[in-house]
Amino acid sequence: MDCYYDKEYNADPAVDKANARALDGTPTYNGVLLQNIETTDVCSGNAIFLIGRPESHIKNVTLDNVQINAKKGIDIRFVDNLIFKNGSKITVSNNGTMWVKNFDSTVDDQCDATKTTVTPPTPTPGDVIADSYILYSKTLTDGSTSTATFSNGFSISNENGKTYAVGSGTNYIKYSANPYTITIPNGIKISKMEIEGKDNYDTDDAYIGEINGETYDANKFVFPKDKSVKSYSINFSTPVENTLTFTPKVKQVILKITLYTSGTTGITAITADSTKSANLYDLSGRLIAKNATADNLKGLSKGIYILNNKKYTVK
Repeated sequence: MDCYYDKEYNADPAVDKANARALDGTPTYNGVLLQNIETTDVCSGNAIFLIGRPESHIKNVTLDNVQINAKKGIDIRFVDNLIFKNGSKITVSNNGTMWVKNFDSTVDDQCDATKTTVTPPTPTPGDVIADSYILYSKTLTDGSTSTATFSNGFSISNENGKTYAVGSGTNYIKYSANPYTITIPNGIKISKMEIEGKDNYDTDDAYIGEINGETYDANKFVFPKDKSVKSYSINFSTPVENTLTFTPKVKQVILKITLYTSGTTGITAITADSTKSANLYDLSGRLIAKNATADNLKGLSKGIYILNNKKYTVK
């Protein structure tokens, strides 16, 4: 679906935005519902292709129990409130890129429809693996005070009494122009930080002026006043423990923060203490057995399991 009769939208949506003009014949799409649909073959084009206009966004598109398998990922531009719900799932063949473009748009993925599910090979003891921890509305458990808590054990605090509301139509959390401190659970070392989001105002550009004690100028991690979504990745030469700071500048931003660990994370062959018991989980967090010991691992199918805060590989 697109809002260009002549199909002459630019490959770079920023060009279309700069040339925005409202005309009497400008089309408007609002309240589109796709429900109980499943593709019977792999589509040759994009899984989703929604091209609004900068002066007339496509609004409120809901995919309810929709399963799409396509060769290309999702291309959306100038779309407000694209919703995935009720078991919807988007699959891109050959592990292709899920998001081809996501420009000046908001998405509410209520069922992980766009989450890629590439299964990595099972690592052997001593292999380098990476875990991620996402700080956004879906993991936020309490944002009503100056210290926000998250279901993955992380917290974010500030000294100016700011609370943590969710940006309208997004999963992003609001952060004012103010220093913030992320408290990292014991034993976790952060090697990379990804910040995705946008300026919450249209009067001035916002930016991240400090990360982990290092300052940056206004052109490094900028969130433009046009409210376009930006994503930045910061690698730490020395893994960060205990606390990690960041400071938005000029204007309030709305952000999703993803923190990564990387390194030899103690994936252990099954030679541990066979008498010490604890709950046993798989990598998805599903409880496998209560009061388990290392001996219980030996009868499980191949995979990686967590016991006593250690990862074990079953071959």
